[in-house]
Amino acid sequence: MSFLDELGRELSRAGQDVMQGTRQTVDRVKLTAQIAEQERKIERAYAELGRRLYEAGGELSHEDYMLLSEPIDLAYDLIEQLREESTSSDADYCPMCGARLSGMAAFCSNCGESIERCKTCGRPISKSAIFCNFCGSRTNET
Repeated sequence: MSFLDELGRELSRAGQDVMQGTRQTVDRVKLTAQIAEQERKIERAYAELGRRLYEAGGELSHEDYMLLSEPIDLAYDLIEQLREESTSSDADYCPMCGARLSGMAAFCSNCGESIERCKTCGRPISKSAIFCNFCGSRTNET
């Protein structure tokens, strides 16, 4: 029965690894979609600014210019924040339950699982992982 128990645990861990990868992919896709939406807003705002400038004979008052350029500035700021979030945070997830981890948590606040981390990059790894999903380094001695 020990073999079947161990097999069950390994299958469960493998499933958790897949779930973690799926969550990370979904998060990245959401961020990419948000960035694309902001880029579309910028294009529309530039088009409106150009239309208004054309209709005004090539001159806009400072107030009109500020009013029309504000959405462009806001969208660029949001894109910068989203890009920083997508590259720097790369949220960590519990390899056991898939809950989002805060900072360098040693334990998952959702399930209590002890979080093992890659010695090279510091990202959470499954206890059964041979290689880190993030940096590719070997995680155990064989």
